[in-house]
Amino acid sequence: VSLPEDRKSTTSSVRTSSSIQEKKLQARAKVAALRSKIVEEEIIEQKNLLAKHEAHLAKLKMKQQLAEAEAEVEVYEEAENEQDQIPALPKNKFPSPTTNNNNLNNKITHDNVTPAPLPVSQNVSAPDKSMNYNAPPFTPPPNSIRSAPVQQQILVPSNEQIPHTPTSVPENRQLYDSNKVILEALSLQRLPKLTPKVFEGDEMEFLRWESSFDALVASNTNDSKTMLHYLCKFLKGEPLKMVEHYQDLHHDADTAYRRAREEL
Repeated sequence: VSLPEDRKSTTSSVRTSSSIQEKKLQARAKVAALRSKIVEEEIIEQKNLLAKHEAHLAKLKMKQQLAEAEAEVEVYEEAENEQDQIPALPKNKFPSPTTNNNNLNNKITHDNVTPAPLPVSQNVSAPDKSMNYNAPPFTPPPNSIRSAPVQQQILVPSNEQIPHTPTSVPENRQLYDSNKVILEALSLQRLPKLTPKVFEGDEMEFLRWESSFDALVASNTNDSKTMLHYLCKFLKGEPLKMVEHYQDLHHDADTAYRRAREEL
């Protein structure tokens, strides 16, 4: 039985519409799958970038530690070389307090004290050789013979030593400590003065330059104007222009120096 033409047309249109809907759903599913895959790839890419960034930071940290260690070794080597050039002082230049006390005791021990003879009064007259035995006994007048003064002498046996005076040790110790402080000050003055290189903006050289510059400032001054002067002296190029900009921007030397160091 043949269907009418209009019914055939309606059936064909329904089939076509159903096919289109099915293909549309398939296309949407494909779009969703592709978008999900793209999101996954972006997440993986971000993780890789993060890992790469962390590896770069770790590498920079190791370079910083290496530069600080090399700068420290360089400072110690310069100080050691300069120390080797300082002439050694004679060992007997400053006698120890113990040696001085022993010498004093020996001198007192060997110098024996001898008692002085008692003075004899000259008021007593010598008896006459021709004596009159019939004469009355002689009675001296009062106060005619004065008692001779007796001087008390202190005898020191030769086999004994006088103990040293306790106050002599602190005096010698004070002299010894004063000389030691002077020698240490002279040694510090002879140590090499750290002079950093001129920094022109190279990131690989910054950490070593910063360590040397901080050591120079710490050993010479704590004045902000002087530190700012040193900063301009050991900079060149863009870093120097940046510091000069902060000098013009801030009239306070302390603020200008602090902002410049933060920017560096």
